[in-house]
Amino acid sequence: MKIITTIIVLILTPLWAIAQDSSFSGISPKRKFTGLSIGVNAEMSSTTLKLEALGIKIDGVGRQSFTSSVQADYGVTLGQNGVLLIGVKRYLADQDLLTISAQNISGKVSKTNHTSIYVAPGYLINEKTLAFVKASYERFYVNSSPTNNILNINDKLAQGIGLGVGVRTEISNKTLLNIEISKIYYTNDFSLVNVTTGTTSGSIGLMQNFD
Repeated sequence: MKIITTIIVLILTPLWAIAQDSSFSGISPKRKFTGLSIGVNAEMSSTTLKLEALGIKIDGVGRQSFTSSVQADYGVTLGQNGVLLIGVKRYLADQDLLTISAQNISGKVSKTNHTSIYVAPGYLINEKTLAFVKASYERFYVNSSPTNNILNINDKLAQGIGLGVGVRTEISNKTLLNIEISKIYYTNDFSLVNVTTGTTSGSIGLMQNFD
């Protein structure tokens, strides 16, 4: 989590400095951030998983992982300098949440088919940069491998919500650098296993606006 936070701060600091030197008046959000935008991201995440099964408790296990995602959203105008983004993100690879090795239990717990649907109201802080807050609905499936008497999870649906902040800035003609950091909260109960997870994630990506 510290690595993710440090990377995001290092990137956001110069963008904030640019914003302080820019004029706020007369900026139309329509040109660069409204309409359809499609992009790809590099994703960094740190997941804490709490697991309880048949009297065995595992609490506070943290696992960092890297993956990629694709996303598409549509921006609509909110007043003179506001934009509302509505979109969907799909993660392209499975992610391990937990690996266990003990006398009576071994294997791993992974999440698959992770999809995020989000809304993100934003405000133009200068002519080329949109800052936004983000709320999302998260869903994925949890699997254990190999399946045994304790780890017995097979395509169990997990759901949650995400809250975050981000910035989107134009680096060339309608090509946008998109940076986000968010906290995702999941809770789900399974037949033999109680699993609670939370993820802090950061992403850096490029998007193309087609408005």
